[in-house]
Amino acid sequence: MRSMRSPRAAARLERTPVDSDDSSETANSDGFFDRIAIIADGVFGEHRTDCLHFYKVPRMVKIRAAPLQIPKFVFEVLAASGALFWLVWNLHFLEPTLIVSESSVIDLSFPQKNFDVCHDPDVDCDDVGPQQKGTPPYCQNQTWPGLEDDTLNYFFTDHHGEVNHEYSRARWSEIPSVEIGCRRFDVHDIYKSHTGGPLLATAVTSIAQEQCSSSDCIWKNRDFKLDYVYDAERFLLKVRHHVQTENRARFKNLEGTAFIDIGGETRVIRCSKAKEASGACRYDVQAWKRDYPSCSREEKECFSTGFADFISLQTLLEAANISMDDGISGGLPRRWWGTAVELDIEYSNSNPYDFWFNWPWNTHLTYTYTARKMGDYVWQSEVNHANGNKRTLVRHSGINLFVSVHGKLAQFNAAYFLKVFAIFSVIVNLSKQFVDSFVLFLYSHLPFFKHLPGIHRFYQYEETPHHHDIKRLDADGLAALELKIRENTLKSLKAEKGESTDEETPG
Repeated sequence: MRSMRSPRAAARLERTPVDSDDSSETANSDGFFDRIAIIADGVFGEHRTDCLHFYKVPRMVKIRAAPLQIPKFVFEVLAASGALFWLVWNLHFLEPTLIVSESSVIDLSFPQKNFDVCHDPDVDCDDVGPQQKGTPPYCQNQTWPGLEDDTLNYFFTDHHGEVNHEYSRARWSEIPSVEIGCRRFDVHDIYKSHTGGPLLATAVTSIAQEQCSSSDCIWKNRDFKLDYVYDAERFLLKVRHHVQTENRARFKNLEGTAFIDIGGETRVIRCSKAKEASGACRYDVQAWKRDYPSCSREEKECFSTGFADFISLQTLLEAANISMDDGISGGLPRRWWGTAVELDIEYSNSNPYDFWFNWPWNTHLTYTYTARKMGDYVWQSEVNHANGNKRTLVRHSGINLFVSVHGKLAQFNAAYFLKVFAIFSVIVNLSKQFVDSFVLFLYSHLPFFKHLPGIHRFYQYEETPHHHDIKRLDADGLAALELKIRENTLKSLKAEKGESTDEETPG
């Protein structure tokens, strides 16, 4: 049976201490600590009390063995290089800080002829006239008869297939005529406050109501009039926002460059030509204008002034993959039923390509709009009173907009950098130990390298003579003792090799 004792331990057991007479001073000082160590040996076992017998000092031992060093060196370089590349390329030396508060302002405007020079849409701005490309399909007369039939069938027909549908005869004394049209509305007509965010109306339904003088009468409906908002998709969202991070740093949209995701493609929101000439917009990286397509085919549909971003409802709906003319319940279009859209705004400044491929190296603030459909059937109603017993019920349906601002912004922080560097050092040291153990394990199973793990184990540490022996020896005596210890060590190493040879030789 092979001994589990290391060559170094075997050598220690064979050493013969030098005879010397201990003085009473030694017994009272050094001997006191030795007795503590011996008592600990008896209580815990000698193999567990090396920490009391041996004082350790750092020392480097060079083992002349290229098969050990070269794989170890190669793997360590690869591990350190990979970890360093991951750390530096991904900007992990910068502290990521979460956005903890945000504020956004959503307004609505219509394209104006004198947009670049006017000040207020209600005072000195001129709205652009009817669309030059022709009447929108939903505003063409030939589409209205079919819509009128769909409305009557859905709300006032007694039978929907096998389901008996009783419309409110308490409200309607008779089936009304449905009048459908298309009108121009301004911003104040279609921008409505609503739960969670503004409602941008695409259809306005008016129902005239009248109440009798009796106290138990309800309001009765007299007619049904639907007006689509002419050129609703040409209205522009005016978006402004600012954020604050965990460490109280503040950023505004005018400090960054805007992008929008449309159909999975990232597009840049370019500055309007007039504002770009004045330097109002900020492009940290000029290549963005070359590398990313514009957010719209025409500038007036999607642009930035630096102060705010302007996005047409057409562009917003395209980004959310929504068509307002799709028929949903009863064949009636989404334009009449309404829909909810989330406008997600994500801030970032830690894109590795933007950081490393633009000189000087620095972070570049961007934010990206992403539109998502949340659901259909969104409207709200309000009442306009004409006199005591007459009023008009007005139903606005359209796009209910929810805005969400979030993101992470990277900033340099000395304390965070030191923490990351410490973690990096630990990872590199762990990788070194792993490589060391793996190479030794591999060599222990290769016949022509089996001796290397033994050499490594043998030279891991060295034990000095007992301090009593060193204390009583002169220089020549100490040299003789060291020579004897080396001879015993060499014998132990040969014995170790002899055991290994016996194991490998079949018998």
